[in-house]
Amino acid sequence: MSGWTLNTNTLPSFALPEREPEQAEAVTQEFMEELRKRMEEAQKVENIRFSARLVDANEYAVEFPKIALKGSLADLSNLLFRESEVPIEFGFMTAVTMFGLIACEKLHIAHDPLRTAPNLYTVLVTPTGGKKSSAPIRLRQFFMELEPSLLTHDTNVLDKALCLSSADSGEGLMKAFQPSTVMSDARNRVLLVIDEFETLMNKSRQQNNTLGPILSSLYDTRYAGNTTAKQTKSINNAYLSMLACITTKAWNDLWAEGKERNTGLMNRLFLVSSLPRPKVFQPSALDPNDLAAIKARICSQYASINYKEPLPFTPTAKLMFESFYLELDTAQEEAVRIDNVVKRLALILAATNGKRRIDTDIAEMAIALAVRGGTTFA
Repeated sequence: MSGWTLNTNTLPSFALPEREPEQAEAVTQEFMEELRKRMEEAQKVENIRFSARLVDANEYAVEFPKIALKGSLADLSNLLFRESEVPIEFGFMTAVTMFGLIACEKLHIAHDPLRTAPNLYTVLVTPTGGKKSSAPIRLRQFFMELEPSLLTHDTNVLDKALCLSSADSGEGLMKAFQPSTVMSDARNRVLLVIDEFETLMNKSRQQNNTLGPILSSLYDTRYAGNTTAKQTKSINNAYLSMLACITTKAWNDLWAEGKERNTGLMNRLFLVSSLPRPKVFQPSALDPNDLAAIKARICSQYASINYKEPLPFTPTAKLMFESFYLELDTAQEEAVRIDNVVKRLALILAATNGKRRIDTDIAEMAIALAVRGGTTFA
């Protein structure tokens, strides 16, 4: 039995009244007029509810930097979600995370000794009912439908990023990088799409569960391993990204508990918060030509990335990043990895804005995003 029940006494009846065939048109018009009146009254009530939700959400939400909403992924998010309840910033950062994983082997910064890869652990934070799960669902479908497809659910396909909806243990996650059939090439890109982030954290807290340490390791490096008295398991050249959703209240509780801080997992997360948007029962159908055009544009940008030509900083952009880094107070726990996050974002933003170098525009966008994503909301 669930913990709540819907009060059906407050729901109106929409049954058409009995009528003779010759009266059908007149009665239907009368019914439609009644519906319009009901909708007007319902809209007034909804406006009051929506205003209350905005007040509650404003307490924690961090304004998303509109300056960063440029390029093909911003255009994609606007196309898919502009007439829906899904926040545009959720769609944008979901697309950024997916593209970063797909292109992680090819995108690098010139003269970067660490060869920083653009994999992200993105967490969408919003009050209950904020449509946080809709962006990953829709964009997962989008990237699977690209030609050529760049994302798959099929564990037998090794040349595409594998999308998984859960991970129960560190060992189980490492197995996702192994081929499920006898083939020479191992899968090396995995995207975790977690609908309830706190569920993942609860699993990582179980005694002897190595999920937390493996997640932390695969954020920074391409290697992860675990040894026991019986066996040793390890993976190399592995790229992991994560998209997760959580309510504002659950996130604040999670941060207050702080159990994941010892492993450093919390400051590896890129947080995106948003205010709720007005209700939309069903968005208008997309123009197939618009959808085809954005698909072609993103595929072209991906194809144009040359792993033999890492992206250089322009001199001015490099100075912007150096100034940003000097101003960071890295003694603050949530600021520890922002300098690393800004590099990852810059790579993705440059590629999806059609640039072969990281210039001042990209630097400004990446820094604005990294600062907003470095907050705890607590």
